[in-house]
Amino acid sequence: MAQFETPTSGAYATADRAGQPVINDHVWDVEAGKANGDWVKIGDLPANHQLAPELSSVFALAEGGVLAAQNVDIFIGDAPTADNTVVNDLAVVANTEQRAALSTHLPGYKLGVSQVNRPIWILLNTAPATAAGQLVFRCAAFAKS
Repeated sequence: MAQFETPTSGAYATADRAGQPVINDHVWDVEAGKANGDWVKIGDLPANHQLAPELSSVFALAEGGVLAAQNVDIFIGDAPTADNTVVNDLAVVANTEQRAALSTHLPGYKLGVSQVNRPIWILLNTAPATAAGQLVFRCAAFAKS
């Protein structure tokens, strides 16, 4: 397992008062050359923010009609667990644009709030064979303090 980081993984907006929502699109321009089991850091869940899964989603976007096939998990934190995996076993199909909603509120409560930023990772269960398309995690959160 190797860990990689997107060039924009450190860029995100934060809410300036409690209860205010904020939405960040964390994008990975799909790259070839990754192996099964590799992690790609795409962003951070800001400190003092709680995930709002009901407003979050994942998009797979084709570029020029082509999207690299892959299977991914998305998790927030230092290592994937059942309590911090917000997207599990998502099959991204070549030449298909799709949106997957985070359909449960439970991950937001399990993740809770932290005083520090927490990394958002894509775990490549099946790494893409080609560099085509983008994977976007639309991460909605709200300030807790």
